[in-house]
Amino acid sequence: MLAHFFIPLVSTAFLFSLAYVRLVMPVVKAAREAFGLEGERSSSWFGKVVQFLFVSAETYIQGGWSAYCATVTILAMHNYSAGHRWFFYLFAFALCEGVLGYIARKEPAESFLLTLRSVLPMGAFVVFIMRMPFMLSLYGWLAHVVSKGAL
Repeated sequence: MLAHFFIPLVSTAFLFSLAYVRLVMPVVKAAREAFGLEGERSSSWFGKVVQFLFVSAETYIQGGWSAYCATVTILAMHNYSAGHRWFFYLFAFALCEGVLGYIARKEPAESFLLTLRSVLPMGAFVVFIMRMPFMLSLYGWLAHVVSKGAL
């Protein structure tokens, strides 16, 4: 159980948080600078569309982390006869929120729309645990990969 739940979840949390901060955030920042969206509120229609696409992509990527944590937790509950399931849920929730909080702390939140890119994935873990079909409709490919043991 330790080798199939706790260690993979903790190591993946470490890798995801570092990879997101070091790889995704610089790319988004460079793209925002290239489109002239950095440091100013975009008033053009094109600027708002580009900003919305960036925020949507970041939200989907961070939501994927919530889906990964939920999938690993659900699989652990089905694979092990865990006596205290609440501990697994609590551990995965705290780890998921911790990583998303770390990422949110590193990202600048200049407007309400930019704040949503961190807030929505933070609430997604609980929604994904409670409504698994909703998670599968958005991240079915990720749940399939995780259930096969590839991640």
